[in-house]
Amino acid sequence: TNNKMEEKKVGEGASGAEKGNPPTIKRPQGVKRRRNPTQRDPNAPKRPCTAYQLFFSEASERLRSNQPDMKFSEVSRGLAAQWTGKTPEEKQPYVELAERDKERHTREMGEYQKTDSYKQFISAMQAKSEAASKADSEPEKEKGKPAAESEAPPTSSKPTPISLQQDFVPGTDIPIFTEHFLKYNREMESEVRKLRQANSQLEEDNALLSRHVENMQTAVRRMQADIEQQQTRNAALKDHLEKIRRVTSAAFCDTPLPGTSDTPTQDNIDSYMGKLQVIIASDPEKHNGLVAMVKNVAQQLMKEFQSQTHDDQDTTDQV
Repeated sequence: TNNKMEEKKVGEGASGAEKGNPPTIKRPQGVKRRRNPTQRDPNAPKRPCTAYQLFFSEASERLRSNQPDMKFSEVSRGLAAQWTGKTPEEKQPYVELAERDKERHTREMGEYQKTDSYKQFISAMQAKSEAASKADSEPEKEKGKPAAESEAPPTSSKPTPISLQQDFVPGTDIPIFTEHFLKYNREMESEVRKLRQANSQLEEDNALLSRHVENMQTAVRRMQADIEQQQTRNAALKDHLEKIRRVTSAAFCDTPLPGTSDTPTQDNIDSYMGKLQVIIASDPEKHNGLVAMVKNVAQQLMKEFQSQTHDDQDTTDQV
């Protein structure tokens, strides 16, 4: 009976081969199918979330807080139904958040691919793939196997090598994970260091210039204060000079210059006093009257000046 069953199986295998189908070979018990899972890099940036994942994360927290005893399967089914029933306009905020998260992942992944951790991970994956390929290329030992199994055509158990996405440096035709790429990366790092040094020098120069500008601004403010103070002093002196001219011209209005009929006014008081000084200096004894008049006017002006100074001081103290 066993021989007949074996002949029947062989006959079925032969008939299948005649029809163009390969003979069926059963895998021995206890031997599992070899898988080639892609190992994730623990140091890589977090993967971007989809719009549904963002909606699920937000809505599940709200639903769990309201119904803490609800099972996870019920939460998943309920939120899936809610998401399906939403309109494109209602889904748009989550779609925009997912796009921003995708841009974040692309940016962080680009920065991470420049680090040593990423290079070490890729090297380890390549070494593991080469080791697996080398192990599968060795002939399998046939010890302890039945004759029927040893004669059966061997099944291909060679794992698919880990697929490394062949990518290029943005803006160039340089493929990554190559010697050319590593050389290009070293050159770029050297250029970045130079730029950072130049940037540091520029920042120091900028700080120095900022201090110079602050010192100049302080000096300008001080000069402006001095100018305003000087203008105030000049205005006071001008008022005092006008007062002296007014008082002097009033005092000598009836006193013409000796030998002339010229009397002083506020317009010609300066030239009048200059001529009067020349006349008195030429013969002081002859013009004792004019000298006494000049002294009286000078004393009168001094008293008024002292009185005005005292009033100004009191006003300043009150302020």
